[in-house]
Amino acid sequence: MLRLLFDVRINVKLIDMNNLKLSVIFTIFFFSLENGFAAPKEDAEFLMRQIEIQFKKGDYLAVTRMGWANIDRADRYTMFKIGDAHEKLKQWGEVHRIADLMIAKNENDFQAHAMKGRAFLGQKNEKSALESFKKSAESNKKYRPAYDGLVEIYRKRENHYELRILFEDMIKEFGSEAEFYTQLCEINTKDGANIQAVQICTKAIEKDPLNANNYVFKGIVFKQAGETEKAFRQIREAAQRFPKSPFAQFTYASLLEEKLDYIDSTKFYKATTEIDVGNDLAWAGLARSAAQIKNYELSYKAIEKACSLKSQHLSVLRAIVKNLERMPASNESEQIWIRKLRNLDDRYLQRPY
Repeated sequence: MLRLLFDVRINVKLIDMNNLKLSVIFTIFFFSLENGFAAPKEDAEFLMRQIEIQFKKGDYLAVTRMGWANIDRADRYTMFKIGDAHEKLKQWGEVHRIADLMIAKNENDFQAHAMKGRAFLGQKNEKSALESFKKSAESNKKYRPAYDGLVEIYRKRENHYELRILFEDMIKEFGSEAEFYTQLCEINTKDGANIQAVQICTKAIEKDPLNANNYVFKGIVFKQAGETEKAFRQIREAAQRFPKSPFAQFTYASLLEEKLDYIDSTKFYKATTEIDVGNDLAWAGLARSAAQIKNYELSYKAIEKACSLKSQHLSVLRAIVKNLERMPASNESEQIWIRKLRNLDDRYLQRPY
């Protein structure tokens, strides 16, 4: 066994044996690699293939051990896979180390700069991450992960100005992808650029007619521009066309509530919560609307859920209770649920109304 293993390590191609023996030998060979022993130079190419195999298997620790044990023979691709494995393990310091080695060989290594950017994000260092992603994009204007990193940061900062420029650049570099127009539709809407937003959202609908967000944002633009009826029709169409879109259902419910149509707003808020159970705003809206049509049981369950998701909705609970003081119960069932609503705040440290 030992002699055969020695032969494998000298020249794998000279070995001629059945699959069972070969499997035993490779198992011994891999064991030595995974425990940090370097492979001889003759096996370097074979080793790099094993790093790829272990990465695909999800054994990222084995990748890092094998890689660092043979770092002096690692090519650029292999170094990137080592860094990728450290990234999967959230070992941000090690990601920096391998990225710095890559940048030392080529200061314009766009993949290494993007890798550093992701590591900085993992360490909550947003400023340095931004610089790294910019270097990556400058080094290779066609490298999508660099743009994705910038988008993540600017979204977090709600920097619509930079986002708009970024997506316009992405259209130039990557072509007229539907996703880019959808993003620009949202950005221009939120930024209040109504004229431009209508044009972009219309283009986004043409590019992706199955994306509910494009229709909803176009309706929101009309509302911002003071075209109330046009907005209502647009958003109603979106809600009817996309019954599985929580955004479409919620936005239409909000418009209905504004119009004091509490029967239908209850219906669409409820639909939203059935699609997106974690939507605290929809639960709060459902509680308000249900209370207005004297469905106190539904209102109670909805506000209880909303408050469990976000305590800020206690203000909604207190507003409902305040309104109930002016609307006496008409039967015993209503009295029970009104009493439960009044007592619900006891769960939240007896905070005063």
